[in-house]
Amino acid sequence: MSDQPRYILSKKIARGGMAEIFLGKQIGEDGFQRLCAIKRILPHYTNDQEFIQMFRDEAHICKRLQHANIVRVEGFEEVEGSYAIIMEYVDGADLRTLLHAVEQAKRRLPIPMACFVIAEAARGLHYAHTKVDEITQQALGIVHRDISPQNILVSFEGEIKVTDFGIADAESKLTETRPGIVKGKYSYMSPEQISAKPVDCRTDVFALSIVLWEMLSMRRLFQGENEVDTIQRVKNCRIDVDIRSVNTDVDEELDVILKKGLARDPKKRYRTAADFEKDLRRYMSRRHPDFTPDDLGKFLKETMESRRTESAAEIKRTLTETNLRPGKKSKSSPLQIPAAETFEPPPISLAGQRTHTPTNNPRAMPGSGLLAPAPRPGQFKQTGQRLKTPVPVKLQRAQQPGNQVAKTLMIFILIAIVGGFGGKVAMNFLAQSGKPAQLTLRTQPSRVRVMVDNKPVNRGRYVHASSKNPLRLTLSPGDHVLLITRQGYSPVRYELTLEDGAKEVKDDIVLKEKTPLAALKVRLRTTEKGVRLDIDDGYFVAKIGAGQSAAVAPDVLQNRAYKMQVVPDDDKEFICHFAAKSLSWRTPTELIIDTKARKCSVTGS
Repeated sequence: MSDQPRYILSKKIARGGMAEIFLGKQIGEDGFQRLCAIKRILPHYTNDQEFIQMFRDEAHICKRLQHANIVRVEGFEEVEGSYAIIMEYVDGADLRTLLHAVEQAKRRLPIPMACFVIAEAARGLHYAHTKVDEITQQALGIVHRDISPQNILVSFEGEIKVTDFGIADAESKLTETRPGIVKGKYSYMSPEQISAKPVDCRTDVFALSIVLWEMLSMRRLFQGENEVDTIQRVKNCRIDVDIRSVNTDVDEELDVILKKGLARDPKKRYRTAADFEKDLRRYMSRRHPDFTPDDLGKFLKETMESRRTESAAEIKRTLTETNLRPGKKSKSSPLQIPAAETFEPPPISLAGQRTHTPTNNPRAMPGSGLLAPAPRPGQFKQTGQRLKTPVPVKLQRAQQPGNQVAKTLMIFILIAIVGGFGGKVAMNFLAQSGKPAQLTLRTQPSRVRVMVDNKPVNRGRYVHASSKNPLRLTLSPGDHVLLITRQGYSPVRYELTLEDGAKEVKDDIVLKEKTPLAALKVRLRTTEKGVRLDIDDGYFVAKIGAGQSAAVAPDVLQNRAYKMQVVPDDDKEFICHFAAKSLSWRTPTELIIDTKARKCSVTGS
């Protein structure tokens, strides 16, 4: 085991501004393995000592918190070249994802379920708030400070867990928050927190009350037109909508609980998270005595059935995939190769699409001069001898049974007679004359350029290869070379042998960032018309609907010049050019779209 890593990364399941989370597994002696979640610092923050220390603080705090309603942290170490926090894996979804799924299904989260989620989260937070040092018996003084739907996890079994204590206040922290620095999400802060005043456990109670209000109303509470508006709404604790007017199932008793949790003055709020939990459980026992956690688990499974199926398949794949060992190759082994940032593939499409004239441009396939041995059937492989000119990908018409048998017999006779090189040619011909194979791709990030046998898919434009909308390719049986690229990421190259009529799925493709990603927000100056955005031929595609000014945040590269196609509703398109400079999501670069003037402007550093 000394030559193997302790942890193996599998699928990326979440990404934030400074870290990304993978499903992974811990491996040990005698075949031991265990699922875990691995929160790893993004590559371009690996040299930021302040952030590394904050990351270490999070692990240091959370490792001491052993509670059923808090995600368990098991360690802090280096995984594949980056510092990482090893956590328990919660098979389910965060609350934001659940609420989105509920909204898409045109449903509403039942009141007892919403109250149960918040009561359980309050229970975990009270434990953290009152945790004492095991040696000194002094209170650790932990305050989460970043409670939001994204940081509350719900398992498919109905368990509730609070996660991400990354900016928590604690007496034992090694890194001190500088005076006047505000950390957290503005729309989930308390008035005292957003004013950079001292905070205590009541600020987490306020944030939990915001989450409960939003679960019951299915709308945002303090989200304003922009950050300044949001900050003012929170400071003034301005609630424009009566919760009972948007959800008639909310009775007066629950409304009183909400108002107490959302009191602007901390002295008028619940004194502790335990007091908040107690009132919620008392309310549930009186109004909804038949509710059980199993009801929540069942609701989650029904609402997110497709996600649960994908999760089960990914867990199975992670646990059954052969670990990489010296002298033993796995079924899927990607090779990271360098490529020029300015690479643009020639406009050639796969067979079955519009055909263009091939090109002999040597830049059409970065890394095509790598050494590559022939792959074995059914494997994605590295290469060991110089690649030969690939055979064109073609879709064959269905052959009549009699003709196919005769052709097969003739080819085997030819193989027997000619042998050697002629036999190989005949076998290759036979492989290509069989039933087409199907290849399904899912990638992270989901928008990528794909080339098969030196020929770009979709005429070189970016394609969508997400979990919900995978990329499906129809290819001839035989050997194929697959190249997946995206600006700012290291390309990934595979060799694949597809057998006759095979259906292959490649769903663990993760491109690694190699350049800093900028912090960019896109906003509409006027909201009478919605717009559709397309940056650099599909690198990023989004829609902002009429009446919305909400921002989208593409992972664009810092200081790179971009061209964006803006298509307003019922109007002609226009083009904007921009570059994003900021790396901080606290002060991002903002791209303001003015549909009336048909132009864009950039603000921020």
